[in-house]
Amino acid sequence: MSESVIRVLLIEGDAGQAKLVKEMLSSIARCRFEVRDCAGIDGAVELLKERRWDVALFDLRHSDVSPRTGVRRLREVDRAMPVVLLCGSETEALADALVEEGAHDYLAEEVLGSRTLARMLRHAADRRRNEEELRRERDLLRTLIDNLPDHIYVKDVHSGFLLNNAAHLKFLGASSQEQVLGKTDKDVFPPGVGDVFYAEEQEIIRTGEALISREERNVDAGGNEHWVTSTKVPWRDASGRILGLVGLSRDITRRKNNEQKLRDQNTRLEEALEKLKQAQSHLVQSEKLAGLGQMVAGIAHEMNNPLSFAGNNVAVAQRDLLAVCDLIRLYRQGDATLRKHQPELMDQIIRTDERIDIDYTVSSLQELMQRSREGIDRIRQIVRDLCDFARLDTSDLQDADLNDGIRAMLNIVGGAARNKGIDIEPSLERIPLVPCYPAKINQAVLNLLSNAIDACSSGGKVTVRTAAGPRYVEIVVSDNGSGIDPTIQERVFDPFFTTKPPGKGTGLGLSISYGVVRAHGGDISFASTPGHGATFTVKLPVPANALTH
Repeated sequence: MSESVIRVLLIEGDAGQAKLVKEMLSSIARCRFEVRDCAGIDGAVELLKERRWDVALFDLRHSDVSPRTGVRRLREVDRAMPVVLLCGSETEALADALVEEGAHDYLAEEVLGSRTLARMLRHAADRRRNEEELRRERDLLRTLIDNLPDHIYVKDVHSGFLLNNAAHLKFLGASSQEQVLGKTDKDVFPPGVGDVFYAEEQEIIRTGEALISREERNVDAGGNEHWVTSTKVPWRDASGRILGLVGLSRDITRRKNNEQKLRDQNTRLEEALEKLKQAQSHLVQSEKLAGLGQMVAGIAHEMNNPLSFAGNNVAVAQRDLLAVCDLIRLYRQGDATLRKHQPELMDQIIRTDERIDIDYTVSSLQELMQRSREGIDRIRQIVRDLCDFARLDTSDLQDADLNDGIRAMLNIVGGAARNKGIDIEPSLERIPLVPCYPAKINQAVLNLLSNAIDACSSGGKVTVRTAAGPRYVEIVVSDNGSGIDPTIQERVFDPFFTTKPPGKGTGLGLSISYGVVRAHGGDISFASTPGHGATFTVKLPVPANALTH
């Protein structure tokens, strides 16, 4: 500051005194003073309006107005300009009073000297320039924080508001700082909300531990809910003593709403994907049923003809064998006569009989014919079971005895179970007729049975049980196989999910069973302990007046 020019406005009614002051200031080598003097307050006011002055030097002893009026008028034009008073012993008390009322300082005539005067004026000018610099910085900071969208506030140790930026004032529903000055969150927020904020801030002030970027719900003065990220840090002085806290909140409601919209869209996409998977599995199921129906129809057609003539031929052969046996018995009645008249022929007959053991051969042929007929009947039953499985003769909803379908399924999977060394134990109780699409229910049960057999190793056991409950029929398929890992249990009904190796499973069995049961208004559930098997339970609704078959 010593190298700059200090502009001094001198109000001095005594021309000689004015000249003396100028000479005193011009004698100071280390500081340059630009002095402009005027005889009265009116002239000084006009000069103040024309340009900026660093300091005013006002001689109370030669004023054209009362000193108080003079000081007041100077400060009305430029309140920031420091006013230094010159006084005599008779006006020193007044000068002291004027300092209390806003003047910067005063110098008594008895101590007036060049260095003293220069030092006081320099200090006054420095003070003004420092204050102006601070004011500019404060205005810049204020402009900055008031134009930030974030909510910025400062509170004292009692959580009373000291400062709020424009965004936070708007959030609080206040039009000025004065409206909320000294108030706490308990005074401006709804009951239950402000109390929580107040307690939280008091804990920060007590412990000195900051809260950084916490997401929370907040309510503005109008009762509107907002999402904000809050940061609150202790406000300390140079010694580290906590004076209060500084807070910053950022409104993230739009971001939260967008995140929720994104979650909703993802949910809808997942639901659409799930419906697509279900539709795809149903399409696969329909195609599978259609293909299976065609295959069964072809097998039935191809097998029925040879089965018919084979069965007829065996029946005819069995009938003719009985006739031949009757004829042999009649021939044996003539053994005595033949031995008497043709002993050589009789010996030959006896040798042939011993060689072929005619009694055993006849008995064996009869047994072979009977077993052949049983085998043909069994083949016919398998064909009928296949037809029952696909129900080629009907695709309509009808009342069906589920036990019949389960027996057919047991015949179909029985061979695979025996080959693997697995025992199947049915326990089929009397149950009411169930309104359903039998082919679809049969496929659902077949899927459960096939999975149960696949889950078991040699020596395992699969149990199939039916029971009648109140307003429903229950089908339970249990096995003592490997069980289902808990980490995948929630996915077992998902389409295309399988734990089988490639080529061994499509991942549609359980999802198809689930879809079939749910489409019938029923429920399918399971319980499993790894290493101890699994139990699948199907419940299908029946009318209150359903007949028991």
